[in-house]
Amino acid sequence: MLKTDTKKEHTRTLRDYLETVFRHKNKAILFFLAVVISSVIVLKLTPGSYTSTSTLMIRRGRENVVLDPTTATGAMLPIYKDWASEINSELEILKSHELVENVIMRLGPTVFLTDPKPDRGGKLSLIRSALNPARQWIANVLKRFQKPENENGDGELGQRNKAVRAMEKNLHIHVQENSDIITVSYTATRPELAKQVVTLLIDSYFEKRIDVRKTPGAYQFFTDQREQLLDELQQTEKAIRTIKEEADILSLEDSRLTLQSALQETRTRQLSARSSLAAANARVNTLRTLLSQQSSADPSLQNGGALLDREERKELQAELRREETAQSALSAENLEISRQLTQLRAELAALDKVEPSIRSLQREQDLLEEKYRKYSENQEQARINQALETEKISNVSIVQHATLPTQPDPSRKMFKLLAAMCLGLAGAIGIAFGADYLDPTLHSAADISERLHLTTLIELPDLPAHELDPCALPPEDIPRETSGRTAKDCFQELCFKILALRTDEKPVPVVIGITSTSTGEGVSTIAANLAAAFSRDDRFSSLLLLDANPEQLPVEWGEHTPPFTYQHINDLAEDDESEPEPPGTAAFAEYLAKLKKQQHDIIVVDIPPVSEGGYAVRAAAELDIVILAVEAGRVPWRTLLRTAGLLRAAQASLGGIILNRQRFAMPAWLYRKL
Repeated sequence: MLKTDTKKEHTRTLRDYLETVFRHKNKAILFFLAVVISSVIVLKLTPGSYTSTSTLMIRRGRENVVLDPTTATGAMLPIYKDWASEINSELEILKSHELVENVIMRLGPTVFLTDPKPDRGGKLSLIRSALNPARQWIANVLKRFQKPENENGDGELGQRNKAVRAMEKNLHIHVQENSDIITVSYTATRPELAKQVVTLLIDSYFEKRIDVRKTPGAYQFFTDQREQLLDELQQTEKAIRTIKEEADILSLEDSRLTLQSALQETRTRQLSARSSLAAANARVNTLRTLLSQQSSADPSLQNGGALLDREERKELQAELRREETAQSALSAENLEISRQLTQLRAELAALDKVEPSIRSLQREQDLLEEKYRKYSENQEQARINQALETEKISNVSIVQHATLPTQPDPSRKMFKLLAAMCLGLAGAIGIAFGADYLDPTLHSAADISERLHLTTLIELPDLPAHELDPCALPPEDIPRETSGRTAKDCFQELCFKILALRTDEKPVPVVIGITSTSTGEGVSTIAANLAAAFSRDDRFSSLLLLDANPEQLPVEWGEHTPPFTYQHINDLAEDDESEPEPPGTAAFAEYLAKLKKQQHDIIVVDIPPVSEGGYAVRAAAELDIVILAVEAGRVPWRTLLRTAGLLRAAQASLGGIILNRQRFAMPAWLYRKL
């Protein structure tokens, strides 16, 4: 069984990205130098610039509240915002397009459109004279695409727009961090012009901010509103008095409380009277029933029955008359209480009828009184604001007036040069990665993982020839390559990774094939060094290197004897008693079976390149593990993808890729650090 993991992606590391940059360092350095040198030449020929600066301080003052007569109450509205938003508001006023246009109208557009650049020793004049024909030709071409100027002043409007853009480009307004200081600066080719622009801009700013924050006609508005509210308040008070007089009410709350108390008391009396009347009715009915029974009784029972005598009967009749009298009194009292209750309810209903009108008028009266008070206060505040605006008193102070620069500003050129260097560096890195993206060849394990989706067993550096001799022992003073590993270390690691691909423990020799896409990719050298690395392992006693190339080339091992057995495919065919068959037929499987019977532990097969024909693919299908050797930066990845597809189609056990002759562009010390 062969264990492969083709889905595992090899992620790129910082070393891979730096290697990409160093691989194309010539292109990157050339682009960087071209950008920087061009920038230096342009900055050298550009005249010096002068910057005039002025600073303003914003204090908390009366501008933090707004007197707005357009609101419903005309109140003084506090501005609930932090101090940073207040500073930003001042910045927006300073950066407004109107202030820039005011400065341009005072100085004229030609001041900003002309470029009185000083000529340093006549060099600039010579360059201009040489470029004049080209500039004239470009101007003529551009005129064809421009709209013609008409008689409505489009030419002047166009000049003014150009002047606005030119001024805004050189105008810088910013606030210092964690402070209330605003800095205004302007850069020009003449110091006088820079100072003049800053001065005019600040003057326009003071006028503009007063116009923005003031409320025209506020004092007269509050005066008229105050008088109107006074008339409405008097009319409302008169209407309330009229309604109370008609309803005979002094106080709405007191009248309601009195009526409710009387109504409650009357209801209590009514309940008591009804109870007394019911008791009186019951007594009267009882006495009448008793008298009626005595009248209808049998006379024979007069002496021996239960009849009352004459005196008792008279007393009972007197008692009935008294109860009937009390009953009549209680009935009259109940009727009177009902009449009083009806009257109280009528009075309360009348009070409920007029109460909404009174309360509505009272609410209106309260609102009018509150508005009248506020409008009176705002009238006084408007009068104060009007006086302050007339005197141009504000919470903005000029900390430093516009300066007159005497020396050109070197920081702008340094900033431009630094920006050009950053641009050149970014472009150089982009060119390096762009060139690497367009490169169809493979240079690292990450490239193989991204393009081929195959596992890279090892990345072999471009080692010297004396170190790749599989027979000679490397001396201790052999210089290490960029990776810091010798050939012995690399191939020993390759042996461990190849053995890790097998998951079974069958006691049969492991047959490992090495092939490539085209000739010259170091397959024979890799196979010989791999066999030598296996021979250094104590677990294996018999190693065979089988050269499966149809054409037998002479092999020289030098002074030392190889630690493995070497055979060519043609030698096996000659040793066979039957008629020899040329390599590339089905006899390769028989030859391989014969080799397995010779008790070899490891058989390393040097397979011809896949590009030489189908023999290499068929031979690879007979092996336990097939490894594809790829020389870094040589074969396009699409060709390698087709090679891997042919091996898979032939059901060959493709174990992975050996990236051979990998050349490291970055310095050795940096490679070892990463």
